[in-house]
Amino acid sequence: MNMKKAVSLLLACVLCLALFAACGKTETPAGKPDSEEHTVSEATPVTFEEIAGNYVCGRCNITVETGENNEVKISVHWGSSALEFYDWTMSGVYDADTWRVNYTNGVKTLTVFDESGNETESKTEYEDGYGRIQFVSANQLMWQDEYEQENLVDMIFVKD
Repeated sequence: MNMKKAVSLLLACVLCLALFAACGKTETPAGKPDSEEHTVSEATPVTFEEIAGNYVCGRCNITVETGENNEVKISVHWGSSALEFYDWTMSGVYDADTWRVNYTNGVKTLTVFDESGNETESKTEYEDGYGRIQFVSANQLMWQDEYEQENLVDMIFVKD
């Protein structure tokens, strides 16, 4: 009986580690932008036309919509549990030299539901968020929320 418990516990730990590894730290490829000052010249550029789409990492989805004059609208949906989620909206201008969208107008909202699926709370947590979306390739991006000092750069969001 103790052997079955030990094997079950070991299997549960391995599954938890696999879950965390799905959005784990990845190294920035050589030639890709990795800092505020770095620009890309040696790698294939990510063009404005390529960035639109839905990007996913774990329970988080980022939708990128492009408009005129390199304008970008970004929506983030992060399910923190089955009964609550956070949404962010922000916009900025795509910089083709750094493959980046800087924003200063981030809005974060929390929505909570009861067991029956009815919305019980929806509140705006802030309306002055700032940070950046960094495109690593035409199919990958990283998000750095500088307002909350969250370092999400270790999470790679992949276009689906």
